[in-house]
Amino acid sequence: GTNDVTCSGNHTADFGVCTQLVNSLNTGTIIGDSPRSICLGQNGNQCCVSWSAAVESMPQSDLFSAANKILPACVSGSSVSGLARNVNLNGGCVTECLSNRATGCS
Repeated sequence: GTNDVTCSGNHTADFGVCTQLVNSLNTGTIIGDSPRSICLGQNGNQCCVSWSAAVESMPQSDLFSAANKILPACVSGSSVSGLARNVNLNGGCVTECLSNRATGCS
């Protein structure tokens, strides 16, 4: 996919926590089709990577490329929020989001 990034000023998450989360994605762990999010919480700050549609038997590492593109593109001060469209997750074309919420990615 082209991983077209759009940044947002809403639902911002802590940049440090998001950096840890994104760096932890590069594993071969297979994720089921629910829930459609992976979150990391720290000191009351939560960062989540979420996606818009269920994808069967997806390696967690599929999420890394788009999340790693959103992270530097959408940082504002110490927070970050954004999404990427046309992301290829195990053959499915979806939207991937990086924010402080686990749901609402569309």
